[in-house]
Amino acid sequence: MNIKCWWFGCEPHPQDPAPPEYITCDRCGENVGYGDLVGDTRHNRFKSWCNYYLFRKWIPEKCKSCEKRYGNHDNCIPF
Repeated sequence: MNIKCWWFGCEPHPQDPAPPEYITCDRCGENVGYGDLVGDTRHNRFKSWCNYYLFRKWIPEKCKSCEKRYGNHDNCIPF
């Protein structure tokens, strides 16, 4: 497995139609499941770990529906 695929996740070929259950990675050539292509990668998990443990006291998280960090979020949908 390619180190880039290990860190960022595998990448499908851009001309492939709607992804089947297994697809060939464009970078490393391995057959991987659809969850590995769109799932949570190590890179995203590391970024969220850094945001939580290093910056949680100074920078609040963005609201999922309105993408704002500060202000009143009573009218926003909580998911």
